[in-house]
Amino acid sequence: MQAGTVSEAASVASASARKPRILALHGYRTSAQARADVVYLDSPTPATGPPYPDVKQFFTPPFYEWWDAVEDPVTSTFEYRGCESSIAFLAEHIRKNGPFDGWMGFSQGGSLLATVLLLQQQGKLQQDITPPAFCILIASSPNRDPRYTPLFQPGSITTPCCLMMGDTDTQQARVEGLVGCCSGPLVLRHARGHLVPRLDDRQQELLGQFMLGSHAVLPHLHPSAPS
Repeated sequence: MQAGTVSEAASVASASARKPRILALHGYRTSAQARADVVYLDSPTPATGPPYPDVKQFFTPPFYEWWDAVEDPVTSTFEYRGCESSIAFLAEHIRKNGPFDGWMGFSQGGSLLATVLLLQQQGKLQQDITPPAFCILIASSPNRDPRYTPLFQPGSITTPCCLMMGDTDTQQARVEGLVGCCSGPLVLRHARGHLVPRLDDRQQELLGQFMLGSHAVLPHLHPSAPS
């Protein structure tokens, strides 16, 4: 995660409480001075194809994916191969290592988190896991696999969400679709493309207030933690 995103915004949320504990999926970089306790999780599935050029420019192998989106040339529908196992893997990780105050994900990681949120809300997730107080979804879109698309309805995600999107993102229309699935989200826009943005001062303040307003530090999540 880049400096100027969650790490700095979390200083607002943690000013009068302990550091929020956040689960992050793929794509984030943060500094050692982060005011959030961020737990990074890689998919267990190696990438089935080459990464995007910008990924190769800044990151070194190995690369992973949460699923491989395969389009049917006849029906134009998508099968997210590996999605079901990724859901089970993520739920098990949260059950064993959680709870987490917040979940955040970039692109495919954010789409996976949104899918798990909805499965949990609708009682379709077998794992006994504690839901987050908030979600931060960056350049993410609704799940297009027919097994999961019915979950994504207007306002169906009731967990407080912050969505970040770029004005020049080639997937902007799909990302906008996820905004409509969230109930009263905080939307932060930037002028760039499909990436983790560096937030300006006002956006950092808004994100920090969002985390604090979502009760990022919940005593019932960490009974032994000082308030």
